[in-house]
Amino acid sequence: MSFGGLDLLVGSVNGLLKGIQLSENASNSVSRNINSVKDEDKVEVTCLAPGLTKETLLMGGADGTVKTLKLSSKPDLSIETLLTSSPGEGHKLKGLMVLDNKIVTASSSGVVSLFDDAISLEDEAAEPLASFDVIKQSLKQSGKLKKGSYATGSAEEIEHVAHLREGRDLSCLVASPHQVNVAATAGKENDLQLWDLNRAFDSTTQKKSGGGDDDGCVFRAKNVCHDKLELRVPIWVSGIAFSPPGASDTDKKVSCVSKHGHIRLYDTRCGQRRPVMATQWQDEAPVSVAALDDHKLVVGSGTGKLALVDWNAKPSKSEGLIVQKYKGCVGSVRSIQVAPASSGKYFVTAGLDRYLRIFDVTNPKPVHRMYMKSKLNCLLVSPDFDPSGAVVEMKKDLEAASRAKAKAKMAQEAGNVIEKAKEGEGQENDIKDDEMFWKKLKIIREKPKKRKNPAQGGPPEASKRINR
Repeated sequence: MSFGGLDLLVGSVNGLLKGIQLSENASNSVSRNINSVKDEDKVEVTCLAPGLTKETLLMGGADGTVKTLKLSSKPDLSIETLLTSSPGEGHKLKGLMVLDNKIVTASSSGVVSLFDDAISLEDEAAEPLASFDVIKQSLKQSGKLKKGSYATGSAEEIEHVAHLREGRDLSCLVASPHQVNVAATAGKENDLQLWDLNRAFDSTTQKKSGGGDDDGCVFRAKNVCHDKLELRVPIWVSGIAFSPPGASDTDKKVSCVSKHGHIRLYDTRCGQRRPVMATQWQDEAPVSVAALDDHKLVVGSGTGKLALVDWNAKPSKSEGLIVQKYKGCVGSVRSIQVAPASSGKYFVTAGLDRYLRIFDVTNPKPVHRMYMKSKLNCLLVSPDFDPSGAVVEMKKDLEAASRAKAKAKMAQEAGNVIEKAKEGEGQENDIKDDEMFWKKLKIIREKPKKRKNPAQGGPPEASKRINR
């Protein structure tokens, strides 16, 4: 399934949605704006997700607006506003997915909401069917809230929760590719949690009716031990990646990256809440991650760095489990997606440097890139997108271009040598002409040579004359 003849969709910071159709001839690759945005209506596109049907896609804006994109083979794709959620004052929409023909949204405030697909509101905020707070649920698992020191719903409990929530938020919501009802959430001082969304939304309904203690969380990560100075290690998860389908037990492995440079692997099978493997990217702040297979990750940082992490590799003292780094990116790498049909051989990146890049896993340089004119924020790849054929043709074009460039350089160098030789001959002729000119001139008077002082080694005759 392609996106109406398009291979890739990217959302920009200024609210534009762009579609890309990759061609075997790099010069024939097409990118175009799917929507148009007025200056007063520019809302950052924060997330893209598959739609309620195979013919639709969902686009989420920072203000909570969810729009549906109807796919077709026609050149004009239609976009309609589906609903307007309320992320909260000072918060943004951070996640979007579909659950049983309903829409799930996640706000940076930590609230995950379920909306009916029949809702279509443009001016007023839609009321969710159910919602739960991932941060509050996490706080209830420790301290006084776990012990039940406060009465449920009391002013003391509300004040205590508000105090503990300070400095915490939700950075991402990622749907599991293995189970349609499972999603992962994490953020700043809000560690990884896996949710059975059906149970989570049902629990909120049951609690309203006066029963039910199951919050729907199937895995809740625990922070690592204190560092060498016995200081608490801070949490700021910025990206989550499930292992892709294909290998055995991949649905149990989840990887996370943190803005503090931490890269961690969790395995829900072993019953251990702390990461089973971890490495650190020194002096970098990872903001995006994608899993190539069950043991390889591509990680992007806020400074435009890209690295390949292999959990099966032998760790080095300087780089840890980082086995390769990629070149070309300049701005923050906001989104990384693996080409599904390429079996993990190619991945695509989008970032604030306005470039869309396609990488071969084995090649440190991008095999293709396109300038998109806008700062890119999120990315969605067609399920049947495989750039292998196009990349082969691009490589041939690049090789032909490099050969032509080398020939032109050699010809230019040869021309420079000839010009320099001609210039040298001309300079020699000028020198000879100058010498002949001065030789032809008659000498009118010649300045006599000065005699040296006898004290300084002059001739003996001058010394005798002085003595007399």
